[in-house]
Amino acid sequence: MKRLFLLGLLCLLIAPFCVQAQSSDSEAGYLRFPEVPPFAITLPSGKAFNNSELKKHKPVMIFLFSVDCEHCQHETKEITQNIKKFKDTRIVMITPFGHDEMTAFYKGYGIEHYPDVITMGSDSTRRLNFFYQQRYFPGIYIYNKHNKLVYHHEGTAPIDTLVHYLKDENAFRE
Repeated sequence: MKRLFLLGLLCLLIAPFCVQAQSSDSEAGYLRFPEVPPFAITLPSGKAFNNSELKKHKPVMIFLFSVDCEHCQHETKEITQNIKKFKDTRIVMITPFGHDEMTAFYKGYGIEHYPDVITMGSDSTRRLNFFYQQRYFPGIYIYNKHNKLVYHHEGTAPIDTLVHYLKDENAFRE
């Protein structure tokens, strides 16, 4: 009994150091590498699209969404209703859902009407979901025109907040 008590006490004393040591190794990829990550998605047309096709010196908003998420649907409606505020931005909407579900969302929300602003695709590998260690939909990650992360958020975000971070290239919020 005394041995178990001492062993438990020893574990309690050592545990904080173990957790602290692991935290730096487990920091999310997007925080360690704050540039637009490599990605490859399949567009509704069936063509492939990847990060190298993004225009240089233009802000990018990565919008990770689920086709059946009410918050994602709401955020998508808000973005399309305020599309003029995003005219100088490239919004890349990425879902882990398959091509058919993604295409239905694409058509249902009229995304095809905004080809100069929004690119939507499917990523069945979920690489970006893992890179961002995403727990909730939608996941919103804004990169300034210098390709640096300036904002990240899980859940819906006010349009004015998104526009602010897209325009203010020096801003950063965790």
